Amino acid sequence: MNLRKKIVEVLNLNARESVEDIANKIGESAKNVEKEIEKMLSEKYVLGFIPILHPEKANGKKVYSVIEVEVEPERGHGFDKVAERISGFDEVLNVFLVSGGQDLFIEIEGKSVQNIGNFVAEKIAVIPGVRRTSTKFVLKKYKEKGISFTEKEKSSPIPVSP
Repeated sequence: MNLRKKIVEVLNLNARESVEDIANKIGESAKNVEKEIEKMLSEKYVLGFIPILHPEKANGKKVYSVIEVEVEPERGHGFDKVAERISGFDEVLNVFLVSGGQDLFIEIEGKSVQNIGNFVAEKIAVIPGVRRTSTKFVLKKYKEKGISFTEKEKSSPIPVSP
């Protein structure tokens, strides 16, 4: 495995890991690790380091929603113009082009169910090329970006009677 992939594996588990700790974990010099991280940042291979917050502890009263959007592709641009326009809204966390019955999969956050409903009706549904939307509200997050929010129960052996 190349140096870049090894560094990314460590950063995916903990983006706060020090250069020295990364170097020790992958068996490389700290100088080489630091140079590679700087190169990844300058090339925009790594775009940022984002903390994953526990939704019940950090996000207060925010409401999350996923929206499936059916789009009429535009000649010469496909789905890109609509996706880029949707990506420009502050409420939008993620936008993905997906296969299946819908074309775009959007994740957003808002202050309330009504706030998200208004956002979809007034901002998303009225974009030229948007045919249909289907909004689903996130009731509980269990895992995000590989991080579980649930406490795993430690299993103990079942006592055996003599």
